[in-house]
Amino acid sequence: MTFLRLEVQGEELVQLAKSGFGTPIRKRDSPTERVKPTELMTASALASSEKFSGKKINNCVFCEKYHPSENCFNARKMSLNTKRQLLLRKSACFICLNRSGHLSKNCDIKNDINCSKCNYSHFEIMCPKLNKKYEQKLCSIKTENSLSSNCNGNQSIYFQTLCVFIRIKDQERKVRVLIDTACENSYISESVTSILKATPLREETIIHSLFGGNETKPKHHSVYSIEVSDLKRSYACCFEVLSEKKICGFISKIEDKRILNELKNKEIILSDLNCKETEIGLLIGADNIGKLLTGNLIEFDSGLTAIETKLGWTVIGKVCSNDKNVMLTTSSLHVRNVSIKELWELDVLGIPDPLLNENTKENFELTDFKNKMKILPNGRYEVKLPWKCNSENLPSNKELTWKRHLRMMNKLRNGKFFEDYKSVFRQWENLNIIERVPEVELNNECHYLPHRPVIKLDSATTKIRPVFDASVREKGNHL
Repeated sequence: MTFLRLEVQGEELVQLAKSGFGTPIRKRDSPTERVKPTELMTASALASSEKFSGKKINNCVFCEKYHPSENCFNARKMSLNTKRQLLLRKSACFICLNRSGHLSKNCDIKNDINCSKCNYSHFEIMCPKLNKKYEQKLCSIKTENSLSSNCNGNQSIYFQTLCVFIRIKDQERKVRVLIDTACENSYISESVTSILKATPLREETIIHSLFGGNETKPKHHSVYSIEVSDLKRSYACCFEVLSEKKICGFISKIEDKRILNELKNKEIILSDLNCKETEIGLLIGADNIGKLLTGNLIEFDSGLTAIETKLGWTVIGKVCSNDKNVMLTTSSLHVRNVSIKELWELDVLGIPDPLLNENTKENFELTDFKNKMKILPNGRYEVKLPWKCNSENLPSNKELTWKRHLRMMNKLRNGKFFEDYKSVFRQWENLNIIERVPEVELNNECHYLPHRPVIKLDSATTKIRPVFDASVREKGNHL
């Protein structure tokens, strides 16, 4: 009976050692979910196209949308050379596709990535065989461009843009402006506020209503007070704007010679034509545009309408062009040789198959587990801890752990379980569950875990056991 009691106690100590590293934690509220606004072709959604700032998700390196780069459907239609050139321009790694600036040969996770088509260290999206397969499936591809929207024939749609000076306190910068009367508020790009070193007046939480009645989750915006003036500095006004990481995508400038000649004949000068800035840094919405309009309108034979504001002239409208070499922005794909069945496949529609992704993830984790598992001569198994790939270093937690240890020791000394608590660690040490750190290694980099006793007087065998807090952190990451 004594032998059986010792065996049972030994098994319980081993189980306690395993479960002691996971202290129960109250479930926290999940961070604000990011909601992807519906992709719209109208200017009304330009200012509301960003996702929420909660847990940060990196944009796709190929299309800048919010999904992993390796799952980008648009990238599957690119040639391998085009994708490599794009990665070079954005200082992204050919293997992990992260914009961290490191070379492929120095990638930390190259041994953890394996292409399912060629077994080389890269994602399937960068596999040369993928492009060959795609070229065989899609024949006679004709690409047509249009400016900022889908349209029939050679048509171009222009938005109201101009160039102004923005002043915040003593800092000034020339920016490109988009006027959008369908947008309720005015917005400024965070890159502009960063350059001007602006200080926000306050914070506001807004729910964006999109085309079709869709609404986003509440999003926080910083409010800034700015002064806007035209390039001649003949007019200036002040108003408040909300911050936005990126206001909208690329908006082309007028390059049609016929339109430029019409503007010249009407003696209309567009400040946007000579503006070196390409990105939109300021969006003026319906809250401020009313006090900027002068009421002067001029209609052109081409179909455009020139609208005068106190900050300068703008044009808006659609132009039908007979020039087949017109530069446009939206791509339309026409495929002649394609299977009818493929038209409703998820990958053709641009929808990732969740079941396929889950199976791929499980197979990868199973393969990784088998590769890292070793069978020792005594028949026991040795498995490495499942550390996260490409994660930052954990903080030391030494000072925080030491303070907790002192408080815990003071409490135990006043009670009757101090010696019992020490005996648990002695038994763990005798069973080789834990071991002492050599003095020469005390100054090495490591991560400290605080522990505390859990006392259960009604337990038949173990009335006190240690529980380690693996979620504690001091200004850094946590397990």
